[in-house]
Amino acid sequence: MSQGQRSDHARIRRGAVWHMSRVTVIIATHRPLGAVIPLRALQLQSLVDFDVVLVTEIGEAAWGARNDLLLDGRVKVIEAPAAKYYAPANVLNVGIDAAQSDILALLADFAWPEAQWLGKLVETLVKERTSVVGGVKCSHGTADSFICTPSNCKGRPRLPLGFAVDSARVFPFQAAFNLGNLGFYRKDALSVNGIEERFGGDHGHHDENFVRRLVAATKQHAVLKNAVIHHYWPYDSGYKPLLRAEARPW
Repeated sequence: MSQGQRSDHARIRRGAVWHMSRVTVIIATHRPLGAVIPLRALQLQSLVDFDVVLVTEIGEAAWGARNDLLLDGRVKVIEAPAAKYYAPANVLNVGIDAAQSDILALLADFAWPEAQWLGKLVETLVKERTSVVGGVKCSHGTADSFICTPSNCKGRPRLPLGFAVDSARVFPFQAAFNLGNLGFYRKDALSVNGIEERFGGDHGHHDENFVRRLVAATKQHAVLKNAVIHHYWPYDSGYKPLLRAEARPW
């Protein structure tokens, strides 16, 4: 889908004047309260000159109607209509189109980035002259959205598995990068027409495909950085069904 087409299907929520900076964090969620944890954590980032694009298919339910989380006008809320077949690539592309900053960072819903998270992604992207920087995800179980904070991660799985060094060039890219913790230049993302939307479901190969295309287009390497997010899965019964039991037409 083209940039113009995506813009036609999304509506910017009217409200406070939006503050724009050089870095934009993009959060997309279709789950109630999915943006609460990320917005709370972003208030504590060591890098403070950034704004946020929040793409939601459920309106104020995404942040519990708590306007104190909207970072004093630094959050642009875009209300995208719910798709018949949910795929995160579509709503993330809406966010990429809406952002105006040079550098973009993707942050998963229900994810708490550590205080140095954004600074590490941006610094690595600029200093190492790379096309894309990915971070590390520490997986947590069910948590109360309003009280959870990163705690003892001993024994909790970290993705990619076995990553212990502070920074590393990565090739091949399989299972090393994910769209919930990724930094890149907006111009590069637009040059490859954003994230591929033809992968169906919540867990496809969007991540690896997007990184490969950025690297191929820019002829610059990809870096994995120890920029940690804590991802809190909100459902007791495992994965919430996201697709209807029928094939998705391409």
